[in-house]
Amino acid sequence: MPPDEVKCLLCFDFDGTLVDPESDPTFNAEFFDVMAELRGLGAAWAIATGRTLYSTLEGLTQHGLREAPDFIIAREQDIFYPGQFNRWQDFGGWNAQSRKDHQRFAKAHRKPLQRLREVAEGFGAQWTVEGDGLDIGIIARSTGDMDAICEAVEAERAAFPALGYNRNTIYLRFNDARYHKGAAVAELARLLGVAPAFTLAMGDNHNDLSMLDGRAAHGTACPGNALPEVKDAVRQSGGYVARGIASCGVIEALRYFSGSGAEAAASADQTPVPRVTSTRRIGVARICNPWRVGGWRRRFGGSVFGRKVGEGDCCQEDGANFEMGGSAQRSDRISLRPFHRCEFLKSSRFPVALLRT
Repeated sequence: MPPDEVKCLLCFDFDGTLVDPESDPTFNAEFFDVMAELRGLGAAWAIATGRTLYSTLEGLTQHGLREAPDFIIAREQDIFYPGQFNRWQDFGGWNAQSRKDHQRFAKAHRKPLQRLREVAEGFGAQWTVEGDGLDIGIIARSTGDMDAICEAVEAERAAFPALGYNRNTIYLRFNDARYHKGAAVAELARLLGVAPAFTLAMGDNHNDLSMLDGRAAHGTACPGNALPEVKDAVRQSGGYVARGIASCGVIEALRYFSGSGAEAAASADQTPVPRVTSTRRIGVARICNPWRVGGWRRRFGGSVFGRKVGEGDCCQEDGANFEMGGSAQRSDRISLRPFHRCEFLKSSRFPVALLRT
């Protein structure tokens, strides 16, 4: 069960991120030791997966996860929580609205879906229809075939922008473009009253990209076995690329964010540079590794390394330039003003210090 007061939300992809049958171990049980510490700080955690709810629960048992998550995002969109007698049930009205929207989606996209079925079958791929005809997907014979099929999907999307899809290796599921992991993570955080600045997402594959772009979760990370494009997306959003594989990479990233992973930072797949964090718990603003802020100019009030700053004070660290003014009583209201195009950086980033106390 989640803490009585959820202060931050940690979301993890399942296959390839939490578990990996090809790695040793498939799942590192030390994950639960780290999570026990974070739970004491008010952290809730969720699995965000392309699996169905039943398949996710089956996977937990299969791979020896002794504890269930607080929430499960299944099929990249449906949000569940363990209700009375630990029976998983809809959390909020999101799932019901999703079903209605996908009924309309299936009716409105019959023609482009039929054309895409012909394309997929031309590559020898399997066309799948489940869930009362609303769960429509493709299983390709190879990733190369799926790459070609996705090109055909993108071509159809030029005329049908609501035609969305989630892809994981050779598997693809069509969906209303408004529904994906990023949207589901954002909705779960909203229901819990957790801001994006206090949300962390980790994944390894194409269908995780929507929750790794820095909008739904200001904290992003991926394990060392993530696809190159996923690693690029995590770096672009200022996140952490671990070297550890699957759950070992998850543990590495959590230790890194919690301030106990200096050794991980030294060996990780990036060069740490300073960042600004804010936290309600300690009430100050600090410059601290490792979030990428090079080339950004920040304006805020508070303290830097424990020193009060005044109007016009400036600090330079590793080439990053910060402008500081005033004294902030509530550092959770610190504003970050970017001079580049990433609009989501206008809000404070994932507060590492929340996990350090």
